[in-house]
Formats: sequence, C-alpha cells, structure tokens
Amino acid sequence: MAIPATFTFSQSSLKDYHDCPRRFQLRYLERLAWPAPQSADVLEGERRVWLGHAFHRLVRQHQAGVPPSVLTPLAEADADLARRWAAYLASPYATPPGSVRRAELILSAPLAGYRLEAQYDLVVGTPGGAWLIVDWKTGLERTPRSELERREQTVVYRCLLALAGASLNSHRPIPPGQITMVYWFAAGHRPAEAFPYDADQYERDLRILSDWISEIASRPEGIWPMNAARCPSCIYRSFCAEDVPALPAEELEAHGEMEEWLPDSLDLLEEIAF
Repeated sequence: MAIPATFTFSQSSLKDYHDCPRRFQLRYLERLAWPAPQSADVLEGERRVWLGHAFHRLVRQHQAGVPPSVLTPLAEADADLARRWAAYLASPYATPPGSVRRAELILSAPLAGYRLEAQYDLVVGTPGGAWLIVDWKTGLERTPRSELERREQTVVYRCLLALAGASLNSHRPIPPGQITMVYWFAAGHRPAEAFPYDADQYERDLRILSDWISEIASRPEGIWPMNAARCPSCIYRSFCAEDVPALPAEELEAHGEMEEWLPDSLDLLEEIAF
C-alpha cells in the first residue's frame, strides 16, 4: 500500500517507522484497530498513561488562563498527579516570561512532497527574540541526553519551528539560533534537559527529515520488515508474533513508550470553561 499524497508525517509516525517499519504500516497505512495491551500489568499501564494525559490537560488549561486555585483540587484527586502538578507550578516553565505563549500549538509545513506536522506542549517567544519549546514528560524516563538529542521529537520540533513559525513572529521566520527546546520532567527524577539550536543543525535536520520521508514513501508494496526486538512494547504485536509477553509498565515508561495510548474511558479530567 503506497503512502497517500495527503499523508501527514509527525514525530510519532517517524518514530514508529524507525522502531519498526511493520508497525508504521499496520498503524498508519492499514489503520488496524486490534491493539494488544501495551503493558504486562494492564491496569498499572493504563493508570500511568492516564496520569500523563491528565497532567497535560491541567497544564493546557492553566496556560489558557485558568488559575491554579481552580485546577489544583482536580489534581489532588490523585497523589502522583498532585505531586507533578505542584512541581509544575513551582517550575520556571509554568509562567515563563514572553510576549507570545502558545500551548498545544500545531504547526505544519510541506517537506519532501508531503506535510510534516507537530503539536507542541508549549512555545514561548520572548521580547528579546529567543524562542523556547517546552515538552512535559510525566514518567520516570531514563533516556540518556545523547539519545534525547537524536530523538525524532527533538529533530522535528526544533526544525519545524524554524521552518513554519513565522506566523508567531510577525510573519518573519524564526532564526534557528534563537530556538531552544527543553524537556521538563514532572516526576522530579532528573533536571530539565535543554537543547539549543543553530543554523547548521537546522540545515542538517532538513536533509535528515527529507531523507526519512523519502525512504518511507519509496518503500515497495508488500509486508514491510518487522523489528522483533520491539514486539514486547508494541500494541500490534499480535499481528506479527505469537506469545510475545508485554513489558512491565515501569520499563515502558522509563523508555518513553507510554505517551501515545490512552483509552477514551480513562480521560477523566474535564475541561473547565473560564
């Protein structure tokens, strides 16, 4: 099955492809919907994913102007959520100074014959011209800094802000040298990791992303290769292998594998109109 001309690439789809081309094919092209449980301890896995989504929803509402006094009682319904929420409020990223502040911002741009899209947790532009990308991490992620820097999310988010961020900057392109991306860890197990950007890296990232997209788009028909090493962390493993046990929730969370899957029935925090 060919990649449709209307397909939009994202950091998630690129990561899926690099983890396992067959997973990309099943998820984005065949659009199969019989996922297996992501973690061996299903209830704990669902709770940790819910925790991440609940935290992001609280932050989104706070950045939209809902005061902490309204949101904190919601966070206090869960002890782990309350701790992460309190850490967020005490961090410099809860109210960073800036003339532009956009939470849950979506940017997209054409690249290599397709569109590339990203949804940012928070983008802040300061009067001095610096631009900050903040991504909230709620789990106990142990990914080394060197791997975070190479992560598809880091490559896509910084590059796309330079490529498509003019609408935030009075219709002027944002210079790569004024962009910094920060991963902030709400669980408090490690300090924030900041990744400055520059023009040379921007040009390299444009080539890297174009090569990634072109490689995927040029794959031939038929079943794409499977990476068996990823089966224990893949919800599509039942299509490819038999009797592959899922990993424990804590191990999945430690490697950033639990951020994208949340059953609707667990989305318990409601939006507050303010």
